[in-house]
Amino acid sequence: MSSFFVTGTDTGVGKTFISRALLLAFRQRGLRTGAMKPCETGCEERDGALFPADAELLRAAAGGHQPLDLVCPSRSRLPMAPAEAAALEGGAFSIERAAQGFRTIQDQHDVTLVEGAGGLLVPLEGDRMTPDLVRALDLPLLMVARAGLGTINHSCMSVACARAEGLRVLGIVFSRDRDPALHPPGPDEAHNPAAVARIARVPVLGRVPWITSGDPAQAIPHLDVDAILAATSRAR
Repeated sequence: MSSFFVTGTDTGVGKTFISRALLLAFRQRGLRTGAMKPCETGCEERDGALFPADAELLRAAAGGHQPLDLVCPSRSRLPMAPAEAAALEGGAFSIERAAQGFRTIQDQHDVTLVEGAGGLLVPLEGDRMTPDLVRALDLPLLMVARAGLGTINHSCMSVACARAEGLRVLGIVFSRDRDPALHPPGPDEAHNPAAVARIARVPVLGRVPWITSGDPAQAIPHLDVDAILAATSRAR
């Protein structure tokens, strides 16, 4: 069984979109595919309960056969870091409970993808942050980063942080998160991935352009899916 954790250099960089594309690609290869988003904030109410929209997208991309409560056991209404939202709403996220749910999903699949909340230094449970969750799950990291200006700094800092926390970094995927018709790319964008690969000593495992249709399947050709699976297997 292969499993890995998807994190980002920031919130809103395209983690869920890239994760959905990977889940679809794994299923195309005939792999039994599981997904988990242990905590989601900014949830709206639906039928009297908080609905984790991103987790539902992941669940659907993985085949839609796992209960949503298992895929996303912790939800908050406020769009804040999970620990901060839980403190204000009177709830609590449990890394140990999330790890138990993950083992259940992992045991039933060939490959399981876990998507985090925001970037690495996000408080999840009190002062415990994303690296504490990743260690509890014993997973390597795949990072998603923006393609444009500022990404060299954010990406290299995130890789350095992960390694300082003793985490294994499989590689990084660059995602164009804004419509180029409205936000034209600067001269840096074509060169940023190579710069990050050189400085942070990390492989680039995808360069995903803006997908006008919003269909994650169209991102698959821009991802090195086989390399991601191979790196995940080596990291076990």
